[in-house]
Amino acid sequence: MGENMLQNWSPYAREYDPLKAGSIDGTDTQPHDKAVSRAMIMHYEPPHDLESKAERTIFVARLGPKITNYDLKEFFSKYGDVISAKVIVDVITGVSQGYGFVEMKSEEEARRVLRRTVDATLKGYKIFIDYECGRSLKGWKPRRLGIYSIIKYTIFIDKYYQFLYNIYDLFRRWFWWQKRIGSTEIRRKG
Repeated sequence: MGENMLQNWSPYAREYDPLKAGSIDGTDTQPHDKAVSRAMIMHYEPPHDLESKAERTIFVARLGPKITNYDLKEFFSKYGDVISAKVIVDVITGVSQGYGFVEMKSEEEARRVLRRTVDATLKGYKIFIDYECGRSLKGWKPRRLGIYSIIKYTIFIDKYYQFLYNIYDLFRRWFWWQKRIGSTEIRRKG
């Protein structure tokens, strides 16, 4: 029995479990933060329209805010042929999200990059490099799934309410000036 267990052992997970991934030693039975709880109940569907191959795509994180696609491609070209390099940016602001993806020409080159760039630094930032998991690890979900969207939505709603309040204040002043109303009050639900 022990020999069979060793044959099936792998240092890499075969299926993603947010609870184990969020635990320092993989033994937690209860989520310790909201990100893990969210990831446990959320559904994530990886993009199907990507032309890159997951087996030869590298995930790069902890990028500096000024790192460009060109910088990524130039850096990883030292280790092999780069097909594409993409820094992920906010669709509205265009600001870097601090991570990106690099597709190498072959799986062997991707493995070589991972072996040779353990403590890599790019433009003064120590970067984190790993295999892309979104399309290759069964059940994988971003640990912070949805929180960025929730924050953006909350900011949008707050700005919307501020906009409505400004319009309300404009009308209130106009009516007051016209002596049509004596006093006003605005209340926000919740």
